[in-house]
Amino acid sequence: MKEQMRVLPLAGGSAAWNMAVDEALLQADLFDRPTLRFYEWTDNAMSIGTGQRVRTDLRLDRIEERGIALVRRASGGTAIYHQHQLGISLAIENGHSLNSPDITESYRPFGQALSNAFARVGLDAEPISLETARGMRTYGPINRCCLAGANPFEPFARGTKVAGLAQIRRRDHSLIHAVIPLRFDPVVWASLLASDPWTESQLAEGLSSTAAGLDAIAGRDIVARELFDAVCTEFEAAGFELAVSNLSAEEQRLANGLYQDRYSQASWTYRL
Repeated sequence: MKEQMRVLPLAGGSAAWNMAVDEALLQADLFDRPTLRFYEWTDNAMSIGTGQRVRTDLRLDRIEERGIALVRRASGGTAIYHQHQLGISLAIENGHSLNSPDITESYRPFGQALSNAFARVGLDAEPISLETARGMRTYGPINRCCLAGANPFEPFARGTKVAGLAQIRRRDHSLIHAVIPLRFDPVVWASLLASDPWTESQLAEGLSSTAAGLDAIAGRDIVARELFDAVCTEFEAAGFELAVSNLSAEEQRLANGLYQDRYSQASWTYRL
């Protein structure tokens, strides 16, 4: 009998709501099967890593002027400007075949599945090895952009990262989430990140050499629904039986509480 995987259908939400739902999937304790979630951002938003400092890494004046919502993730990493992206998260028990006890190694199955899904839409992508990732260190203000770095087992195509991975790990359960840039504008990103000691144009140039959208790599627009279908097909090919369902009542309750008490609160977002 095939192992079941629950799939939450592609949906849009604010940055605060999307982060609240991801954490609710960890807290709901409904881990009879892995849960795969797909989402987009309905607001003009930027998220930052759980330990990132907003006042030194970001141009808060421009973020406020442009009405960009700011939210702090529960996972690590640095800033991500959420425009033209697809988010995917996998909530899973620790010890499952898709989730190694070793934190770094736990990215390997998800990174490979995403790489295989990219191949289904015409992108030749592979998870970057541990050794290669360690040799691709970024420097200076480029490090303030999460999509410009290189972490083990993140999918790369033509030397460019095509999905950024991060993780929230609890004692019994983990959530690995990915951000996939359908399009990427280094000039806009550079205008929102603190460029010191570089100029803004130098930062934009640096970002253009380390990050790109799927459209630039594929030579065509790739839409979120196309990737949704490809990722689902890949997990089916890997032997899972997919069952589409919505959030449970408990998950909805937890997400509402996390949204109200944490992710929409300035005390959480600006705590560092």
